[in-house]
Amino acid sequence: MESLDPNAESGSDHLPITDRKRSYWRGLVAGLTAKLLLLAVIVVCTYFLRPFVWTALSSAPYETGAIDPNSGEWMFMQLLGFIASLVAGAAIARWSRRGTWSALATYAALTLVLVLVMVFPATESVPRLLIWVFEVPLGVLCGGLIYMRYEGKISA
Repeated sequence: MESLDPNAESGSDHLPITDRKRSYWRGLVAGLTAKLLLLAVIVVCTYFLRPFVWTALSSAPYETGAIDPNSGEWMFMQLLGFIASLVAGAAIARWSRRGTWSALATYAALTLVLVLVMVFPATESVPRLLIWVFEVPLGVLCGGLIYMRYEGKISA
């Protein structure tokens, strides 16, 4: 009786279906899609919730406009961006070839280059500038590392 499993026909050199669907470009597209979707959700939530949270936590009236880079609110937004980068790194690691860092390194390097050509925030605090510059690349690499560690434990 023949097996209906497509992996059973050619032996050990044939990759499982999940490994055949993994590639460099799929990893990059998955990471970019995950990051953009999560950032869209974060932007919409903060747009609607920011005035209410501000009113609840501060006695001063809510001010519209850009967030001051020397405020705690700016640091919180950087934390949300780091979390979005962690998710993007995990998505890149999930959809790129198992155990390779090429898609993760490419995404991290491209974001680092893009950040360096952008206008820096108006702060003189070196730690805040370092957080702003390295938030996305480190988040992507850490998210990929966490996923690879998790994947290594469950596949072993």
